[in-house]
Amino acid sequence: MIGDPTGSMSPVIKPGSVLFVGPVKPSQVKVGEIIVFNAPWENGTLFAHQVIRICYIGGHEYFRTKGVANPSEDPKPVPTYDVKGHVLFSIPYLGYALIYSKVILAIIFMGVAGLILYPSKSKKSWKPDGTGW
Repeated sequence: MIGDPTGSMSPVIKPGSVLFVGPVKPSQVKVGEIIVFNAPWENGTLFAHQVIRICYIGGHEYFRTKGVANPSEDPKPVPTYDVKGHVLFSIPYLGYALIYSKVILAIIFMGVAGLILYPSKSKKSWKPDGTGW
C-alpha cells in the first residue's frame, strides 16, 4: 500500500488515493499497465505511472512511462530493476491519511524530543509556606 499525493494519474487514479500494489515480473509488464517504480530522475522516489512503451537500450529492457494527466512522458526510461510492482486497485482519498500520518508522527516525535532534550529553564518550585511560587 502506498499513498499517491499527486494528480499525475487523474482521472484514472484520483489524487490522494491509496494504491494497492502487487508483485509483477518485468517480463510480464505490458503497455498500458500502471507500474510502481523508483524514479531514476527523482533520487528513487516512488512513482505510479502508466507504461506507454517498452524499449531496449544496450540490450537491456526499459519502460517509458507517463502520468495520464501529464502532457509529456517521464524524463528518463525506467530500468526493469527499479520496478516494485503494479497497481492492483486504488481507493480514492484514503491515501491522504497514509501520506499525512507520517508528517504528523514526525512533528509529534520532534515535539517530544524537544521537551526531553531541552527541559524548561525555570527551576521555580512551589513554596510550602503558602506564598506561591
